[in-house]
Amino acid sequence: QHTILKKGETLFMPAKYWHYIKYQKPSIGISFRSLSKLPFVLDGFAFVAFKMHLDKGLRLALGDKWFQYKTRKAKERALAEINSYKQKMEAA
Repeated sequence: QHTILKKGETLFMPAKYWHYIKYQKPSIGISFRSLSKLPFVLDGFAFVAFKMHLDKGLRLALGDKWFQYKTRKAKERALAEINSYKQKMEAA
C-alpha cells in the first residue's frame, strides 16, 4: 500500500507492521511506541530496550551501508511474503 500524508494527518501502524517512510521534503516525523498490555508479549520491550539502540549504533558505524542493507532485506522479505501468498492463492 502507498499513501501520502498531508499536513496534520496521522497514520496508525499495528505492531510488527513493516513500513518505510520517504519524506518528499524536509519534515519532522514523530512516532509513539507503547508496550503491550499482555505480560507475555516482550517484543515491544525488546525493541525499546535493545534493538533500537543496536540500530542506532549500526547507523552511526556503517552509515548508508546499514540503511541500504536494511532496505534490501526488507524488500527481499516482502517479496518472499508476496510470492508465498500468490502460491497459496494459486493452490486454492
